[in-house]
Amino acid sequence: MLKQVSIVDDDQQVTKLLSLLVKKNGFSPKTYNQVELFLNQEHSSQEIIILDLCMPNMDGIEVIRQLAKKNCRSPLILMSGQDECVLKAAQTLANEHNLECVDILLKPINSSDLSKALRKYTEEDTYLKNKVAPTWSPTRHELISALQNKQLVLHYQPQINIASGKINSVEALVRWQHPIKGLIFPDQFIQRCEEEDLIGVLTEQVIEIAICESQKWAKNGLKLNMSVNVSAKNISSLSLPEYLSRLIKDKHLVSSLVTLEVTESQLMGELVTSLDTLTRLRMKGFGLSIDDFGTGYSSLSQLHKVPFSELKIDKSFVFNMATDKDALAIVETCIMLSHKLGMLCVAEGVEEKAHLDTLAELGCDIAQGYYFARPMEADKICEWAFQNQRLVANG
Repeated sequence: MLKQVSIVDDDQQVTKLLSLLVKKNGFSPKTYNQVELFLNQEHSSQEIIILDLCMPNMDGIEVIRQLAKKNCRSPLILMSGQDECVLKAAQTLANEHNLECVDILLKPINSSDLSKALRKYTEEDTYLKNKVAPTWSPTRHELISALQNKQLVLHYQPQINIASGKINSVEALVRWQHPIKGLIFPDQFIQRCEEEDLIGVLTEQVIEIAICESQKWAKNGLKLNMSVNVSAKNISSLSLPEYLSRLIKDKHLVSSLVTLEVTESQLMGELVTSLDTLTRLRMKGFGLSIDDFGTGYSSLSQLHKVPFSELKIDKSFVFNMATDKDALAIVETCIMLSHKLGMLCVAEGVEEKAHLDTLAELGCDIAQGYYFARPMEADKICEWAFQNQRLVANG
């Protein structure tokens, strides 16, 4: 259990008040009115730092930068008398520096808000769960072996038509069925594939598996649209449209069943080549989705240049829209923008009925998330889809 809390603020009255509140919550406070003295100390992961942003000699943003340089692992609580937008920007900056920002608090500090922030770290198992990072990273040889031995498998997550409640499509999500380590999630191998220049081959295998399984579903009487993530390597390949067209034709499917998901950051490379490839894919009937919308760069510019048919709202906005008015405004704007541009709007990260109700009120088209189902294997998604269709048909 975390016990130590360091409070950094140039105002002695503030540090004295916060010390009392921290003690009431069962923690041991240590106060710093001089930033330099605070930075000269060693700070462990077993310590929470409450940091004021507005200080005269060195502001909190500079402190964040210094903590990042020292690879500080102490969780942060940021506070300020500035408006909430400044606090949110500082929180984002801390996270980008790989610092963990527990919460942001507006001054004057509300005692219940501070207690709530501190309670997030009072249970040791929660703390350890948040802190433990993957310790294993595959070698190039292991990745090549996985690709050569066809160890990749796909799990599928339903995408639901909000108006009807009926399954509209599925998103194909890659997993690695390791012969020793078992099922490995993409956060442990996708980045390594990028680094080893194997991501193009991996994506091609994913597409082939997805289309083969889509063909099996079709033979069983189930027609589902399929979304597949593609890499920057693939969308800069001029041969991709013809390759996909042949693959679809060989499996006796139609291209309109397949939507390719592209993140904004992937479009920032060879834009001319990517635009060539993506435009021809649309001409051949494939859908194009801009994924994680709002988290990349030049979003409106990309929407204007590329013939997308679908916009996916990033899950961080959807998940926070109930408590964050800015996140709600972004979700509402994304839905309106997608419809104005003639695109479907898909919301990721729907985990509660309140999320779904809000999206329905805002006119969103498709919802995806744990509220409906977690990603599942091909045979299970087939069963799930038929059950969903029966439930909808029976009211």
